[in-house]
Amino acid sequence: MASLTLYLLHVLLLVDSAAALNRFSFLFYGGSLSVTPKGQNSDGTYKAELRNKLTTYTCDRYPSDYSCNSGNCGQVTKNSFRRYDDVNMTSYGISSCTDDIIKELKLYSNLPFEIRYPTILNSGLGLGYWVANTRYPPKWRMMGHVDLGTRSDTGESNRLPVTSILPLLRVSRNCPRSFKITAFDHDGDNVRCRIPMNWNGYECGNCRLPAGFSFDENSCSIQYTHSTQVGNQAIEIVVEDFPNNPITLRYSDGSYTDKRPFMPPNRRDRRQAFAPTTAYPTTAAPTTAAPTTAAPTTAAPTTAAPTTAAPTTAAPTTAAPTTAAPTTAAPTTAAPTTAAPTTAAPTTATPTTAAPTTAAPTTAAPTTAAPTTAAPTTATPTTAAPTTAAPTTAAPTTAAPTTAAPTTAAPTTAAPTTAAPTTTAAPTTAAPTTAAPTTAAPTTAAPTTSPPMFYRWTIAALSQLPLQFSVQVDQYADHSCLDGDFFPVFLAPTPSNGVNLPAFVDQTLEIKVKSRAEYATINNLIITGPRGITKEKISAEEYIIKWTPTDNELNDHFPICFVSEAIDGENRVFQSELHCVIVDVGHYETKVTCNETTMMVEVEKSYLIRRHENNLHLRALSDASCNLATHSNQTHLVAVMSLGECGTFVEEQGDNIIFKNEITSANPNKVITRQHDIEIAFFCSYPKQTNLTLGFTHKNPYAFEEKGFGAFNFQFEFFETQRFQKPVDADVYPVEVYLKQMMFMQIEATASIPNTELFVETCKATPYDNPNSQISYTIIEHGCVRDNTVQIYPSPKSQFRFGMQAFEFIGTHESVYITCTVILCETGIAGTRCSQGCIRPNSGMNRVRREAVAQSSSHSISQGPLRLASTSDSKVSGPSMSLAMNLLLVVGCLLVCGVVIYRSRRSRAKYQPLATTDTD
Repeated sequence: MASLTLYLLHVLLLVDSAAALNRFSFLFYGGSLSVTPKGQNSDGTYKAELRNKLTTYTCDRYPSDYSCNSGNCGQVTKNSFRRYDDVNMTSYGISSCTDDIIKELKLYSNLPFEIRYPTILNSGLGLGYWVANTRYPPKWRMMGHVDLGTRSDTGESNRLPVTSILPLLRVSRNCPRSFKITAFDHDGDNVRCRIPMNWNGYECGNCRLPAGFSFDENSCSIQYTHSTQVGNQAIEIVVEDFPNNPITLRYSDGSYTDKRPFMPPNRRDRRQAFAPTTAYPTTAAPTTAAPTTAAPTTAAPTTAAPTTAAPTTAAPTTAAPTTAAPTTAAPTTAAPTTAAPTTAAPTTATPTTAAPTTAAPTTAAPTTAAPTTAAPTTATPTTAAPTTAAPTTAAPTTAAPTTAAPTTAAPTTAAPTTAAPTTTAAPTTAAPTTAAPTTAAPTTAAPTTSPPMFYRWTIAALSQLPLQFSVQVDQYADHSCLDGDFFPVFLAPTPSNGVNLPAFVDQTLEIKVKSRAEYATINNLIITGPRGITKEKISAEEYIIKWTPTDNELNDHFPICFVSEAIDGENRVFQSELHCVIVDVGHYETKVTCNETTMMVEVEKSYLIRRHENNLHLRALSDASCNLATHSNQTHLVAVMSLGECGTFVEEQGDNIIFKNEITSANPNKVITRQHDIEIAFFCSYPKQTNLTLGFTHKNPYAFEEKGFGAFNFQFEFFETQRFQKPVDADVYPVEVYLKQMMFMQIEATASIPNTELFVETCKATPYDNPNSQISYTIIEHGCVRDNTVQIYPSPKSQFRFGMQAFEFIGTHESVYITCTVILCETGIAGTRCSQGCIRPNSGMNRVRREAVAQSSSHSISQGPLRLASTSDSKVSGPSMSLAMNLLLVVGCLLVCGVVIYRSRRSRAKYQPLATTDTD
């Protein structure tokens, strides 16, 4: 009996394990959703693109889909599906599978609608349930509210925010971690996040944060502190956008709604929670019916005195007030009725408020009508069908139903009735008529603009999008929590979290990511992004994320998120902080014109350029003549510059000389920035044999700003003598010198704080104003003099004075720029680079790390050019002040536009002083 019991238990365990495997196949890690309007079709319907990603435990299942929760969710005209289970896209040791779904929708209106997930709940298969560390995981639900109404501030369809996150993140049990949600809104709306709490709807299934997690709605970030509960934790977030100023959304059915800036729920406008019952107010232009005079008729004259009918009193009736938008009444014909003989009691007619109509010609029975004044009405003109009344008091007729709820007045005899009051309109005055039958001249109201028909109830936010993911809390805790020890830390050139990166149609965007951990090995870069995104490992610590946008993505915005993952010797997994960037897809229509003296570039103003237009400039930010506003217009940025101006630098490539510049939003006076910089690089290529006309200008002081040092600048000057009293006149650049003539140079630092000193770490000579030129000659390196003609002259701590003999390049180069790397330090602080001085190779000394607060970053400054004077020229004691360059026609022009980072390799070419005969 005991053995049978054990056997049955074993079978039950096997069945339970199989059921658990089935459940795992369909359990969810999370999902995201975005909807983008794509204009209108030729038949007037609306186009939209829906993108969503859903991640589950395995790929052994059918793709999940949504269902329409409310409104008209349209018709799917195109469905594109792709599934990813690449191990490089998932965390080490965890199985997952992501469905990437893109649908094109045909919408029959731009009214709001809601979609929800999942379509099927099956606990046996795990359909519609979270991956969790419990036997009975919570339900998985998410819902999106989409509103594509036309905005009053932009005149275009409302754009929903875009956001994304990796479906699975990892933390160690004892290490705090923060996850900042990155979102972007094309319309510039205020994007906010919240934790859904509505158990009754489809916003959430778990509807709470796990233990150890908290959420900050203002920063849209989740904080993990510490938890004893390990394993997979479900996180549900709702992303909403609110306008920064009150706006109106109008819909294709004529309705409208108001949207207001975000207010806490207890202060929200009641109109955002309940639909009003007042028609959209307008005022019609005043109209006056033209007076008419009765034509003579053969009818016997009648007297307009009160009739002698038997006295009766009809109870006046008042129609219930209704809310009606102006309508055009259907033609009606009054049925002739005959009143029984009555004697009307004397009554006083009360003003009546009738729906406005334009009366068609009618034939009245011979009466003497007392003048009446119609109450003010508001309506678009309506034309009533001709009605013929018997010479009695006709019962009022009822107009055909209109879009608004119609009002029917109760029939009365002889006594006046009060019609339903309507909104304010211009008064109309009926013309008095004589006793004879007359034909009234028709009157036409002034045209008015038809307003929306009614106010539509909507949610307080413009839209709502779900963002759901899982956090794996790993149980190990005996390790350092500092970033850079076990947890990877991102290094340059990794873009900062939340920045916007420009991308261009049919051009591959490359994002370089570098990370490092001291006690763990970088194992993977886990990414999520738009369809077609890839990555490439280029070293143990570096990856390149690549994506090529298509025309379909033009003017859209796509989030790309990534984490670096490291593994230590015990196979423990550590993830870096989460980084997300927003990629803005544009299309540049660019034209560059190169001639023997200038470069001109014309760039179409895309969405991204317009957004940053006020910050865009060429490399020379301080040169007023290089201001982009000088030649730009409404549609294009236009820059015109001489070949040697506006920060243009020069490189050699084979038999060509390349002149390069860029349009950028970077501020060169700041070392760091938390905003992404636009970089549109362009260049012109000329044959090396061609002599060019270059516009050389003296360089103004280099200005910088850093934390701890404030604003400071460096001035690099050539001086006429070693007494350093008179600098070379800025108007005579380039400076002409002779072979072996001493050149005297001074670098001076000016800082906003006292007690600072200057340190020159490197100096080199290049044939072009490019510190990364492939051809260069080292003058000073690591603070040590490398050229034996260099002399250092005494100077204050804020200055560095030195001289050296003039030389020329081996070959055809006749110009020389001197480029130096300089550092500013606090005086008297041990351990700074300034205090270390010259560091020779193999000396055992290490340069200090940049983190030292007592020193600035290294900055590159230059001055020049120096030209070698012809030996036939007469000699002077100081530098010569002449410029002689030949003008020749330049052939050949090459342009490359895009976001490009140029890296030059240094050659081993050498400089050397040329032998000459002294004539002193």
